[in-house]
Amino acid sequence: MKPLLVFSSFRTGSTWLWTRFRDLEDVCAYKEVFHERLSITDREDILRFSSASWPSRHASQVHYFEEYLSTLNSQGGISRFDPRMSFEWMMPEPDAEHRVRNEEGAYLELLCTAAIEKGRKPILTFNRATARVQGIRSKLGGSTVLLTRCLAAQWASYLSLRQAGVDYFLRTAFRSIQQVLLNAVWRNNMKIFLPPNCDTSEQGLKELTMEEAWIAFVGMNLIHFAIAAPFIDLRIDIGRLSTDCDYARQTQRKLNEMLGKEVDLSGARMSLSFKREIHDLVLRTSLSLAQKLEIFIESNKLDVSTQLFLLELVTDINILCIAPRSDEEGPDRTVNLAERGLIAWKKRVQSRSKDSMDLEAKLDSLESSLFPTAFSFWTKPTQESPAND
Repeated sequence: MKPLLVFSSFRTGSTWLWTRFRDLEDVCAYKEVFHERLSITDREDILRFSSASWPSRHASQVHYFEEYLSTLNSQGGISRFDPRMSFEWMMPEPDAEHRVRNEEGAYLELLCTAAIEKGRKPILTFNRATARVQGIRSKLGGSTVLLTRCLAAQWASYLSLRQAGVDYFLRTAFRSIQQVLLNAVWRNNMKIFLPPNCDTSEQGLKELTMEEAWIAFVGMNLIHFAIAAPFIDLRIDIGRLSTDCDYARQTQRKLNEMLGKEVDLSGARMSLSFKREIHDLVLRTSLSLAQKLEIFIESNKLDVSTQLFLLELVTDINILCIAPRSDEEGPDRTVNLAERGLIAWKKRVQSRSKDSMDLEAKLDSLESSLFPTAFSFWTKPTQESPAND
């Protein structure tokens, strides 16, 4: 029985999606299998740690780690879990197959075996392993899902929680950036998104300006996505899932086919409302970010579909943040901004990509599929949008 492997990041709707899997019969859905807390947890902690024990802003109270009870060590911690899996090993081994470490493979196989022995299909969810997709899929088999959220919305959630006294997610962002910098293969790519002569120590990264930190956060995610993209079977955009009924139906059908079970994806809710400072931050950095993305793509031999994926992610930022930043700017301005960006991108790739015709066709498809549904939030009263989560 092959597992379903679900990759995402923090504040992307990953807990909500995990609860959809958890509600299924004959399924064992593990939450955040590389969470550092798993190295020290015990039975009492598992039964206590829930969405109600911190300002999670999750819609319902859930205990995150109940599925791990059968794999607890008597001295505490989950069997075969190594704390290095959380951050130190966030980037894959520097070989062609991006193989997982032996310790990672043994731990993940233990979780799958524990589920299968109970007659349940294992579903493993990861919030810090997007760069390890290839190696994990090669080791375990099964299908892969990538859950994404508009990066600006994700960043806004990090900042909002910091204001509420929870700085965990910002700290994970800086630690994740540092792990890319420590990787010999991807270090120079991360530096594209950092200021010249930047102090790359953990303390140095914390001293970045807000604009610099935001660009670094986007860059780190784009690098992870570029590594993962060729090995993803299904990408789920939580923003479109919550606003586009046709997209939600198609995504649910594809997921049902992968699982052989009926997953209920109704009820997805993701805020499309941003504070003014987020709009202004994106506006101030949009040109710099576009230039850095172009350098990144030119520096790496990315396939056409990966280029398109990265472009769509950056386009999402502009669609959801730049255009609706004031009452005077409406959907027409949003479309014009996005269309101009796509036209400029076509011109850039036309002269130097042997696959330019294929890419241009896909960009045309992106225009027709993304833009008609991207502005449904304009028709909704502001009060219907939930708070950033």
